[in-house]
Amino acid sequence: MELKLQKQLFKDIEIDGHRFRVDVKDTSKIEALENWATEQNALSKFGKGSLEDCPALIDKILGDGAFETLFKGYEGSSAQFELCFTLHSIFQDEFLKDQQAKIAEEEKKNLDKIDKLCESMDKFNRTLEYADKRYGGRNAVAKERRSSGKHRR
Repeated sequence: MELKLQKQLFKDIEIDGHRFRVDVKDTSKIEALENWATEQNALSKFGKGSLEDCPALIDKILGDGAFETLFKGYEGSSAQFELCFTLHSIFQDEFLKDQQAKIAEEEKKNLDKIDKLCESMDKFNRTLEYADKRYGGRNAVAKERRSSGKHRR
C-alpha cells in the first residue's frame, strides 16, 4: 500500500480584484481560524468586539498587509467579519473534504451490501414460489396435518 501525503494545498482566493495565495493545510492558520470562531461563539451578540481580532486574523491568513489592502478607509466595516467567516468556511470545508469522501465511500459500500442482500432475498422468494407451485410445498404440509382431537368438545 502506498500513501501519498499532501503537505500543502494552495488555493487562490480573489477578493475585490486582489489575488491571494493561501495554504489551506497550514495548521497555524487553521488554529487561528478555529480560535477566532470559538471566541465569536462565546460572544452573546455581534458588535465592535466581533471586529477586534479580524485585522490580525486577515493578515495572518492572507498575508501581511492584506487587511490594509482590502479595508483601507473601511476599518469599521462588518465586511471584515464576513471575510473572516468565509475564510473559516473555506478552511473547514477543505479539512473535512477527506473525511466526507471516506464517509461517502463507506455509505456506498453499505448500500451495495444492502442491494446484494435484497437480490438474494428476492431469489430466495422466487425459489419458494417455484417450489410451492411445483410441489405444493406450503399447502402439502398443511393438508397432511390432522387434528389430534385433544381439544374437541
